[in-house]
Amino acid sequence: MLYPTLPSRQVAFRFSGFELGCGLEASQIDSSKALAELCGKVGKSEQGSCCRTIFTYDKSSTHFLSFVSCFPISQNHPHTTQILFNMSITIRPIQSSDEPTWRTHWAAYNEFYQRVDRITESITATTFSRFLDKNISVKCAVAADSEGDLVGFVTWYPHPSTDSIEDVVYLNDLFVDPQARNGGVGRKLIEHVYSEADKAGTGKVYWHTQYFNHRAQLLYTKVAKRTDFVMYSR
Repeated sequence: MLYPTLPSRQVAFRFSGFELGCGLEASQIDSSKALAELCGKVGKSEQGSCCRTIFTYDKSSTHFLSFVSCFPISQNHPHTTQILFNMSITIRPIQSSDEPTWRTHWAAYNEFYQRVDRITESITATTFSRFLDKNISVKCAVAADSEGDLVGFVTWYPHPSTDSIEDVVYLNDLFVDPQARNGGVGRKLIEHVYSEADKAGTGKVYWHTQYFNHRAQLLYTKVAKRTDFVMYSR
């Protein structure tokens, strides 16, 4: 959601998907002096910069949560800043009605991995249809915010392995909408796969990532162990 452009040092607020205020000076923000100071600093951010701040606030507050990510929301007005509070996220199996939004995220995911030309419409349509087919082992779950909007997805499938009696699980795809990142969505999607693997009696879950995807690896090192294997592909 993009808010109207605001003058310098003014901020727009979004809390669990709902707009709290627009065009308020930092000093007018409820009763949180610390948050007001934070917003003041963000409001002074230089043009072209990208502010990302983790801020712990009193969890007993009825107004704010403990996580906040700050970033410019307008390239034309870089001093306009959105404060995105930790959203209420629900992880659930994908549904047929999710296809339009999933396709949008899928396109962004493929663009990141520079494989847009290789992923045809036929591949996309077949992939989605497999998610809904109970006879196929490929699974997909989505992350929905408090308004029901999809902000991410994860895919995985179990397969036999020669070093285990039980199946192992390969986490194939993981994507979080850029505007919802740094809010714990990726971790929740991974933990959902862990939970599904545990239910199936499968202990091992593994995945690959590009060596230069440092941002994602900041999360991965917190939820898994990095191995020393190198991937080869024909």
